[in-house]
This record gives sequence, C-alpha cells and structure tokens, in this order.
Amino acid sequence: MAVINTADDVLTHPQAAAEVTGVPQYAVTKVIAIAATDDDTSKFLIAELPAEVVIDEITLESPAITAGTAYDVGIYNTDGSVVDADVFAANLDMSNVTGLPTGPTGDPIRQAMTALALTDVNKKLWELAGHVNKPFPATGETHKKTKYRIVLTADTIGSAAGTIVARIKYRKMSA
Repeated sequence: MAVINTADDVLTHPQAAAEVTGVPQYAVTKVIAIAATDDDTSKFLIAELPAEVVIDEITLESPAITAGTAYDVGIYNTDGSVVDADVFAANLDMSNVTGLPTGPTGDPIRQAMTALALTDVNKKLWELAGHVNKPFPATGETHKKTKYRIVLTADTIGSAAGTIVARIKYRKMSA
C-alpha cells in the first residue's frame, strides 16, 4: 500500500492558503418577533452582507411556534427581489423542538443551512446567488451585486406569537 502525504500539498497549494492560515470570523445576531397576526409568506430580514462573504453557519433559536411548520432561509437582492428563497434552508419546522440542542438562551436551536450542498461550502455569497463575477457581453448572465440580504420567509408562519434569534457566522474574503 502506498504512503499518501497530503501535508505537502496543503502547504504548497495556493488555494489552501485561507484554509491553513485562517481569516477572522464575524457574526450577526438578529431578534425577530413573530406576531400571531402575521400572515403566511411573511419575510423577515436577518442581515445584509457584502457579496464577498462566505457564510459558515446560520442558526435559528426559539421555543416552539404553534403550527409554524415551514420556514425558509434564502438570498434576496437589496431591493427586496428574491434571488433564491430557500438556498440555505427549506421548510424548517419551528413548531417541533423534540430532540433539538439548546442555544445560548436555553431555547432549542435549529441549523438553518440544511439545504446547502456540501459542494457549495466555502462559496462566496454571490456564487450561491448564482451570479458571475464578470459576465461576458450579451450572454444574459447576471452580474454579482455588491450586497445581498439573508431573509427568513415564513411559508406557514403558525398561529401563535414567538421570538426567533437568528445568528449568522461568516468570513470576509477578498474579491
């Protein structure tokens, strides 16, 4: 059996530099108030982030929201138009807390990046939006924006008021 030494490749490969040396991680925490009178498909802004960031984690922390069975987390343009409404999470059940770990406030915490493919980890926000850095003329490709919004959409909001603490951890990468 051959000996495989990946340490040399990691240390000399130029794409591995940020993974080896690391970059600072930043965080956003947003408290979202869900009213019993809010309608299905209500949207709640979590954060507006630069296009160059890499999102490492999105979590939603809250007690059970009665009948709140479908929440999505996605990317929107800064003008409010949708890019991909459920790129990070689709149909999160906020009504069920069984078996969930607790977050810093003691309430159940849900991972909100469950729809993201493993191959999309470490992609910049503009790449997850399906945009291109420098489009070719007349191709119809969508050029990346400078900022995007991360939005929580309550497809089935539920029948009771609740509070959700949304947290995003991200890294600022160079262009």
